Amino acid sequence: MFDLHEVGSEVLFGPAVYPYEDAPDVLMHYREFAHDAPRECCVWVDSVAAPPLPFLPEDVHGTLVLLVVQFYAGDPEEGENVLEPLCEYGDPIADAVAPTNYTEAQSRLDDLYGEGERNYWKAHNFTELTDEAIDTIVEYSEQAPTPQSEVLIRQVGGAVNDVPSDATAYPHRETEFIVTVGAHWEAPSKDDECIEWVREGFSVDLFADAVVSYPGPGYPYEPVERLSQLIASTSSLRGFDNIVYKSSNLETTCGAVLEGMTFEYVFTPEVLEGMFVWNPDRTMEVTSCENATVLVHNHLPDGDRCGLGIVDERAGICCHDVGTGTLVAVIDTDAPEARD
Repeated sequence: MFDLHEVGSEVLFGPAVYPYEDAPDVLMHYREFAHDAPRECCVWVDSVAAPPLPFLPEDVHGTLVLLVVQFYAGDPEEGENVLEPLCEYGDPIADAVAPTNYTEAQSRLDDLYGEGERNYWKAHNFTELTDEAIDTIVEYSEQAPTPQSEVLIRQVGGAVNDVPSDATAYPHRETEFIVTVGAHWEAPSKDDECIEWVREGFSVDLFADAVVSYPGPGYPYEPVERLSQLIASTSSLRGFDNIVYKSSNLETTCGAVLEGMTFEYVFTPEVLEGMFVWNPDRTMEVTSCENATVLVHNHLPDGDRCGLGIVDERAGICCHDVGTGTLVAVIDTDAPEARD
């Protein structure tokens, strides 16, 4: 059951369009504006090639721009005063913010998403837009594989964050922005390129301050030891994996579960079978514990490369050699964005 928020038939809506060389400065100004914006106001920002909108000069069409899409649900005259710090900032190419019928505002940007396009995107919650996040967004947008591809920042917060995080099935009540890396393309031959761009962009800033453990000269056990350290120091372990752990990691995990650690994991059938081959009695003992939930799925993400684990204070990726299944690196971070 959802309650709808009543709005009038007319709202203040439209984009201001900036040249992309101004993007870092405009995004920092947008961050400060959004922090104090009233609840009637919502602003999304899109890094995308300029569509052939009638208010844009023809020589701008197809070039990378920053769309600052503004919406005010209250009285339009009040909205003009509220949005003035955005509308008058910098040197935009065009400003198309104006009183608009609400249903028209809902569909105004539909042409950005062409019928029949191939699409792949990932989104992530942010409690704040740091300078580092802004730099990453700008840099990555400049590497988009197609003109239609985008990096979209959606402002949330407001009444959504009034609800306690444990009150509903949606727990992310501290989120202020959602950043979506979205690829849009037409030719099937670009599938791999576009999907890879999204996957790399989605993870690049989340692990900027991560601990990276990989085999060193003459000592190949660093990743295995780091994984055991993370497992041994947590009260809960959740995630998925496509490769059977080393026996030392399995023993550490089993011991922790038997001592009360909450364990919720998804494995492929092959991995679960490998665990029984390793030690059938031990595996049966652990999977029978009330604090252990083991699920099986045939097709896990990045099935030939990595697994994901979340412990009390950290989130980590286990990277495997595709040919041998050997653990070649563990990358973990305590960044809240990565755990979310």
